[in-house]
Amino acid sequence: SVDLVLPPYFGLGGMSALAGLIEKQPTSELKQGVLKAALPVMFDDECLATFQVGIFETVPFVQDFKLPISQAIEAGAAGMYYAAVSTLLPVLEGVILKAATAQGSPISAGNSKQLIGALEQMLAKENASMHRYFERVVMLESLRDFFQERLLVYTGSYSGLDQLNRHGILHGLYEGYGADTNFFRLIALLSLICFALRLSYGGSMFAPANTPESIAFADYLARIRFLAKSRPSGRY
Repeated sequence: SVDLVLPPYFGLGGMSALAGLIEKQPTSELKQGVLKAALPVMFDDECLATFQVGIFETVPFVQDFKLPISQAIEAGAAGMYYAAVSTLLPVLEGVILKAATAQGSPISAGNSKQLIGALEQMLAKENASMHRYFERVVMLESLRDFFQERLLVYTGSYSGLDQLNRHGILHGLYEGYGADTNFFRLIALLSLICFALRLSYGGSMFAPANTPESIAFADYLARIRFLAKSRPSGRY
């Protein structure tokens, strides 16, 4: 109801509480209001920095895009959400393209059906695994469904929130996609793709810990956020 995939690396208790609070709201606007208030707390500077250093720069295929991801996070800290969203969108597609090619199923550039098929293969692999976990299946279903029903759906059929649709954004059809909520939605999507790739290629399934590098990056993001407050009126 609020267009958010189930994000990994967060405690089940906290996510269940958030989901329950959203579900209790009587209107769509109030549900979205709960999400809008919660996302900046979930994905604060410390979280984004540890994700960048401990996940986005280490997971296969995702690490190839570490520079644009880092710059998107910087743009988000500066409140430049149009820049952040438009930078992250091709990263998501590029990661899936690279992963599918490595697994022997190359995808034609811009072919949405093949992209969805690659996500279906990730889901099928987990369903067929001897170590199948229901929670992981639900997460991968959430990932596939968001791409299929929101991010990559034909723009004329799009019914999601905040204009978070790849075709509408990249073809210049939408003008209102620069919302902080969309930036956090894409970070959640990217982290879920990382989670899915680690199921295939190995690596820790737990939230990354702070490191000297991540602490320095978090401090840098905080300084950007502070400086952005002095941006001239009408440009924030």
